[in-house]
Amino acid sequence: MTRSMFRLARLIAGWVIVVAGAILAPTPIPIGWLLLIIGFSILVHESETVRGWVRRLRARYPRFGLWLHRNKHHAPSFGRRLIELTEPGHHGGPRAAQPAPANRNDDEGFGGGGATDGDGGPSQPRGFGQP
Repeated sequence: MTRSMFRLARLIAGWVIVVAGAILAPTPIPIGWLLLIIGFSILVHESETVRGWVRRLRARYPRFGLWLHRNKHHAPSFGRRLIELTEPGHHGGPRAAQPAPANRNDDEGFGGGGATDGDGGPSQPRGFGQP
Protein backbone atom coordinates (compact mmCIF):
# COMPACT_ATOMS: atom_id res chain seq x y z
CA MET A 1 0.00 0.00 0.00
CA THR A 2 2.79 2.43 0.84
CA ARG A 3 4.46 1.83 -2.53
CA SER A 4 1.21 2.57 -4.38
CA MET A 5 0.72 5.75 -2.35
CA PHE A 6 4.21 6.98 -3.29
CA ARG A 7 3.55 6.13 -6.94
CA LEU A 8 0.25 8.03 -6.85
CA ALA A 9 1.99 11.01 -5.21
CA ARG A 10 4.69 11.00 -7.92
CA LEU A 11 2.05 10.83 -10.67
CA ILE A 12 0.11 13.74 -9.18
CA ALA A 13 3.31 15.77 -8.69
CA GLY A 14 4.39 15.03 -12.27
CA TRP A 15 1.08 16.21 -13.71
CA VAL A 16 1.04 19.35 -11.51
CA ILE A 17 4.56 20.22 -12.70
CA VAL A 18 3.59 19.59 -16.35
CA VAL A 19 0.50 21.84 -16.05
CA ALA A 20 2.55 24.57 -14.35
CA GLY A 21 5.17 24.26 -17.10
CA ALA A 22 2.53 24.50 -19.82
CA ILE A 23 1.14 27.67 -18.23
CA LEU A 24 4.62 29.22 -17.87
CA ALA A 25 6.01 28.07 -21.26
CA PRO A 26 4.98 31.22 -23.19
CA THR A 27 6.76 33.55 -20.75
CA PRO A 28 10.11 35.06 -21.78
CA ILE A 29 11.92 33.20 -18.99
CA PRO A 30 12.38 29.53 -19.99
CA ILE A 31 11.29 28.16 -16.60
CA GLY A 32 8.13 26.71 -18.17
CA TRP A 33 10.12 24.50 -20.53
CA LEU A 34 12.30 23.33 -17.65
CA LEU A 35 9.20 22.44 -15.64
CA LEU A 36 7.76 20.55 -18.61
CA ILE A 37 10.93 18.50 -18.96
CA ILE A 38 11.05 17.73 -15.23
CA GLY A 39 7.35 16.86 -15.08
CA PHE A 40 7.51 14.56 -18.09
CA SER A 41 10.64 12.87 -16.76
CA ILE A 42 8.74 12.03 -13.56
CA LEU A 43 5.74 10.78 -15.55
CA VAL A 44 7.82 8.68 -17.94
CA HIS A 45 9.31 6.80 -15.00
CA GLU A 46 5.91 6.20 -13.42
CA SER A 47 3.47 5.71 -16.31
CA GLU A 48 3.67 3.23 -19.17
CA THR A 49 1.03 5.31 -20.99
CA VAL A 50 3.17 8.47 -20.94
CA ARG A 51 6.19 6.37 -21.94
CA GLY A 52 4.20 5.17 -24.95
CA TRP A 53 3.24 8.75 -25.86
CA VAL A 54 6.88 9.83 -25.85
CA ARG A 55 7.92 6.74 -27.85
CA ARG A 56 5.30 7.56 -30.50
CA LEU A 57 6.44 11.19 -30.54
CA ARG A 58 10.04 10.10 -31.09
CA ALA A 59 8.99 7.65 -33.81
CA ARG A 60 6.93 10.34 -35.55
CA TYR A 61 9.77 12.88 -35.40
CA PRO A 62 12.92 10.81 -35.99
CA ARG A 63 15.21 13.86 -36.10
CA PHE A 64 14.17 14.69 -32.54
CA GLY A 65 14.80 11.09 -31.45
CA LEU A 66 18.16 11.04 -33.19
CA TRP A 67 19.13 14.34 -31.53
CA LEU A 68 18.21 12.90 -28.12
CA HIS A 69 20.14 9.72 -28.81
CA ARG A 70 23.25 11.60 -29.98
CA ASN A 71 23.25 13.93 -26.96
CA LYS A 72 22.38 11.28 -24.37
CA HIS A 73 25.92 11.23 -22.99
CA HIS A 74 25.62 14.94 -22.05
CA ALA A 75 22.51 14.33 -19.94
CA PRO A 76 22.53 13.57 -16.22
CA SER A 77 21.85 9.96 -15.23
CA PHE A 78 18.07 10.43 -14.89
CA GLY A 79 18.03 12.06 -18.36
CA ARG A 80 19.95 9.16 -19.90
CA ARG A 81 17.51 6.70 -18.31
CA LEU A 82 14.59 8.76 -19.63
CA ILE A 83 16.03 8.69 -23.16
CA GLU A 84 16.62 4.92 -22.95
CA LEU A 85 13.10 4.26 -21.63
CA THR A 86 11.53 6.20 -24.48
CA GLU A 87 13.52 4.65 -27.35
CA PRO A 88 10.90 3.68 -29.95
CA GLY A 89 12.04 0.01 -29.94
CA HIS A 90 12.41 -0.26 -26.13
CA HIS A 91 9.56 -1.91 -24.24
CA GLY A 92 11.09 -2.71 -20.85
CA GLY A 93 9.78 -1.28 -17.60
CA PRO A 94 11.50 1.45 -15.63
CA ARG A 95 12.91 -1.04 -13.19
CA ALA A 96 14.00 -3.92 -15.39
CA ALA A 97 15.46 -6.93 -13.61
CA GLN A 98 19.22 -6.79 -13.27
CA PRO A 99 21.22 -9.96 -13.91
CA ALA A 100 22.77 -11.63 -10.87
CA PRO A 101 26.54 -11.33 -10.42
CA ALA A 102 28.46 -14.22 -12.02
CA ASN A 103 30.59 -15.23 -9.00
CA ARG A 104 27.99 -14.97 -6.26
CA ASN A 105 28.35 -17.56 -3.49
CA ASP A 106 25.31 -17.48 -1.21
CA ASP A 107 26.83 -19.91 1.30
CA GLU A 108 29.69 -17.56 2.21
CA GLY A 109 27.49 -14.84 3.73
CA PHE A 110 28.51 -11.21 4.01
CA GLY A 111 31.81 -11.97 5.75
CA GLY A 112 32.79 -14.13 2.75
CA GLY A 113 36.17 -15.43 1.84
CA GLY A 114 36.93 -12.67 -0.68
CA ALA A 115 36.96 -12.59 -4.45
CA THR A 116 37.74 -15.70 -6.44
CA ASP A 117 38.60 -16.26 -10.06
CA GLY A 118 36.21 -19.17 -10.47
CA ASP A 119 38.59 -22.04 -9.56
CA GLY A 120 38.43 -21.43 -5.81
CA GLY A 121 41.70 -19.52 -5.54
CA PRO A 122 42.02 -15.78 -4.99
CA SER A 123 41.50 -13.66 -8.05
CA GLN A 124 44.55 -12.06 -9.61
CA PRO A 125 44.50 -8.48 -10.90
CA ARG A 126 44.27 -8.36 -14.65
CA GLY A 127 46.37 -6.03 -16.69
CA PHE A 128 45.74 -4.48 -20.07
CA GLY A 129 45.22 -7.06 -22.80
CA GLN A 130 44.71 -10.02 -20.47
CA PRO A 131 41.42 -11.89 -20.68
